[in-house]
Amino acid sequence: VSLASYNECIKKLAANIGAEVIDFANCGINWGDLSTYLEDGLHPNIAGMQLLCAKAKAKLESDFGYTVESFTPAQTFSITNNLTNVTNSNGSTTAAENTTYSASLTADTGYTLSSVTVTMGGTDVTGTVYNNGVISIGAVTGNIVITASAMLNVYSITNTLTNVSNSNDSVSVNHGNSYSATLSPASGYIMQSVSVKMDGVDVTSNVYDNGSISIASVTGDLIITATATNQTVYGVTNTLSHVTNSNSSV
Repeated sequence: VSLASYNECIKKLAANIGAEVIDFANCGINWGDLSTYLEDGLHPNIAGMQLLCAKAKAKLESDFGYTVESFTPAQTFSITNNLTNVTNSNGSTTAAENTTYSASLTADTGYTLSSVTVTMGGTDVTGTVYNNGVISIGAVTGNIVITASAMLNVYSITNTLTNVSNSNDSVSVNHGNSYSATLSPASGYIMQSVSVKMDGVDVTSNVYDNGSISIASVTGDLIITATATNQTVYGVTNTLSHVTNSNSSV
C-alpha cells in the first residue's frame, strides 16, 4: 500500500463519518530534509512538530474560525559538572524546561567537600537549591553548571605521654599517608602502658610493638597515650656474722 493510497483511505473514512481532515502531507517536510525534521526518519522531532502545529493552526483558523494560541516548545537545557575529587549521583547531561533536577554530591574517600556552586541560566542559585551535599531544583529554567571541589582530609596527632618521649613530633598527617614513631621511656623508667587510637578505634595491637608504632595508611585522628613508671634499682648489702640470708639478691 502506497502512502498516497493510505492517505486517500483516511480522507474517505473521514468523509463517511462527517469528520474534517487536516492534510499534513504538504506541511513542509520533504524527502531532502528528513534529517532536519524527523527524529528517526519517521517520527517528527521538535522542529518537525512545529511545522505540523503551524499547518494545523492555519487550517483551524482559516476553515473553522478558531483562534489558536501560539506556544513555545519546551527547551532542553544542558547540565555541566565541574568536579574535583567529587562525584555526582545524577549522570544526566540535559534537563527539559520546567522539569525537576536532584543530585547528591559525594566527596571521594579521604576528602571533604570544601566548596559547591550551582548556577542556572548564568545566575548563582546555590543558596536556594543546595544543602549539605544535596541539590534540589523544582523547575529547571536554564543551563545548569555545578562546580564542586573537595579537600584531602588532614588528621590530628595527639600525644598524651607520661615520662615517655615520641621520636615523631608531627601534629598532623594527610589521609592515606603512613605514620611511624618510636616511644622511649625516660631514663630510669620502664614502659607501663601504651594505647593507640585512630578515628576513635583502639588499634594498638595492630600498629604497636615493643616501643614502635607503624601505621601504613592513616584514616582518622590519632591519639597516642603512653605511661612509664620509675624503675630505680637499689643495692642490697649483707653484713652478716655467722648468719646466712636466703635471698642472694644484690
